[in-house]
Amino acid sequence: MAPSAKTIAKLTDAASNGDAVAQLRLGAYYLNGDGVELNAETAVKYFAQSAEQGNPNAQTELGMCYRDGEGVPNDLSIAAKWFLKGALGGNPDGQNAIGLAYESGEGVNKDVSEAVKFFRLAAEQGHPEAQCNLGVMYHLAQEYSTAFDWFSKSSEQEDAGGLFNLGLMYKYGRGINQDKAKGEQLLEASAAQGYEDAKAELAKAKDVAEALPDVDKAAAAMKGLGLESKENGEGNNGEIVS
Repeated sequence: MAPSAKTIAKLTDAASNGDAVAQLRLGAYYLNGDGVELNAETAVKYFAQSAEQGNPNAQTELGMCYRDGEGVPNDLSIAAKWFLKGALGGNPDGQNAIGLAYESGEGVNKDVSEAVKFFRLAAEQGHPEAQCNLGVMYHLAQEYSTAFDWFSKSSEQEDAGGLFNLGLMYKYGRGINQDKAKGEQLLEASAAQGYEDAKAELAKAKDVAEALPDVDKAAAAMKGLGLESKENGEGNNGEIVS
């Protein structure tokens, strides 16, 4: 439910008196156009006021505005600065965001160990995307059992990335017993959320399946000409057929 004009007025008064929570709430309302006319610049103003008072949620929101160029010019370095502040204040979105920054080197020097540290902090708070990201880091390190555990936790919360990565592990038997049917089911659940990598994986499997009848026809034609594979112990063994 959108806030009433009376609520907005009270929050505006509180924000002007330095209430960091009111500033944060107003920032969110203006960013989303919820109860007020959408105004990203005003949202940034309120987020900044709250963030400067040390509110980790506002710090994270402000970082996202700088990352996405909402209400301010895009600046990954400033975004990372605010993500780090929010992360150190315990905000799981901030922890995941600064983890991604350290993983990619966007706005900060690339540091995989720092990425893992912050992904873990967020993952342990139940952040599904961070759980998936932490799983990816363990998978890259070929620690498949731990990767499986984190992908499973992420998937339990229906995170599209977690479903996708867990689906791949089952489909290809990476570190676990292969279960193609379960893998496909997880990939379909991820694709249903619009996850492009899952869509591509399913399309690839479909292309292979559709190609199989043509392969079978070609094999039948070769057999009719006596050209079966040498591996089957039959055929012309490389001799020219006259």
